[in-house]
Amino acid sequence: MPFIRLVLLRVLRAGTSIASLIITAKFIGVSMERDAWILALSVIGILSVFLFNPTLEIFRAKVIHLRGELSKEEADRAISSYISFSLLIALLAIFVVIAGPALFAAAIGADANPALFSETGRFLRWGALYVLLTQATNAWSSVLNSENKYVAPEFIGIGTAALNVLILLLLVRQLGADALLWSTLGSSAVQVLLLGLLLKRSCGTIFLTFKVDLAYAWRFVAPALPLYFAFGAGQVALIVEKNLLVLAGTGAISIYDYARKFIDVPYGVITATAASLISPTLAKVVISKDDDAFVRAALRHLNAFILILLPVTAVFNLGGASLITIFFSNSASVTDADQQVIARLLGVLGWGLIGVAIYAVGSQTLIARGRIAHYAKLGLLTQLLNIAINWIFFPKFGVLAIAASWGISYGVTGFLMQAYARIPFGSTLGVTAKAVSCHLVLVLLYRLSEYLLPTTFKAIAFIMLFIVSCGLSLFFINRDARRS
Repeated sequence: MPFIRLVLLRVLRAGTSIASLIITAKFIGVSMERDAWILALSVIGILSVFLFNPTLEIFRAKVIHLRGELSKEEADRAISSYISFSLLIALLAIFVVIAGPALFAAAIGADANPALFSETGRFLRWGALYVLLTQATNAWSSVLNSENKYVAPEFIGIGTAALNVLILLLLVRQLGADALLWSTLGSSAVQVLLLGLLLKRSCGTIFLTFKVDLAYAWRFVAPALPLYFAFGAGQVALIVEKNLLVLAGTGAISIYDYARKFIDVPYGVITATAASLISPTLAKVVISKDDDAFVRAALRHLNAFILILLPVTAVFNLGGASLITIFFSNSASVTDADQQVIARLLGVLGWGLIGVAIYAVGSQTLIARGRIAHYAKLGLLTQLLNIAINWIFFPKFGVLAIAASWGISYGVTGFLMQAYARIPFGSTLGVTAKAVSCHLVLVLLYRLSEYLLPTTFKAIAFIMLFIVSCGLSLFFINRDARRS
């Protein structure tokens, strides 16, 4: 089944990068230098997401439509023009960041601490190159996905994630937090090179010519214009989040980031798989004009995405403290108190993944339907709700409010997206309720085992819970696939 295969590859790829978390915790830990790197990387991410993600969101589906509307030569020219145009914009963004790193460091809240401000600016000067590398990776991977090539790009991603870990391990003792910068740039450059070679072999030289025809590039940019409001609001939400974390004190950024690094594994699997697989699949169903088939496919994907999170929520919510202890036991700078905070954040973020899954599938159904304006409005609502929750509840609940806000905001608007994509609300709610009930039953059984079983058997009970949750997840997903 393509879904399972792609998910497993994404998990392996993300799991490989978790090794860098262990190295970072051991040699860098909770520190001002790591806070600075996270803030610099946040600026780079904000620019990349705002500039390119609106067009990338519709790119895969739009490619399918263009190949049906235009000749192969014209479609290839349009795709090539968009990619070349986006890379030129990335180069311009790099020059802007290098020219004024202090402005971007201040915007993200680093100016609250002079040392943090200086370090963030220094990281930005070199880290700006990551904007170009990220866009080349995303755009070229999207072209390959549109040609039904999923496995090879994923293997390249897995290999370069392993390379990132290797470079970090070799440099971290000598360079400290600077090793995070160079391992990221080095592995990303290799990934771009390998994807370029794969494109050349698979699609000829058309995507390596870098010729820009603005009329063709506009075919991708114009439909995405409404999305810039939503993605712009999302980056504002991220800026608000980072400013609040800076106010929480030195190390708060690193503590929250360590929790997010665990969450980023399933989060990356959900969002990347949704974009790579669901959008092209549903776009083809739209072309067939079979509305019933579209609804069934959308609900099947929603069910699969929530069910795949069964083992994840079990581990993060019930075994978060043990997981954090394992990863951070060798780090002198990540104290027991820090580990307790990370574990609590992990539990809250784990439940939030369910909301993210609903949103990820809902957004792709809207894109496949061609309802970009609805997606833009609901995406904007998501970020406004996120900002409101953070602003209202941060003074009382601190970092936990930030952890809860994203799952709540994504879940609420995810349901609305499904409704606007003409997926019956009752069906969406039923699929979600059945999957979530499995989560709750597993949680209840484990909590009962804590009271009924001796302490020595708790670890065994947790392992059994994980195995059962994995089995249930795969069973229900495969059952739905056979029925379809």
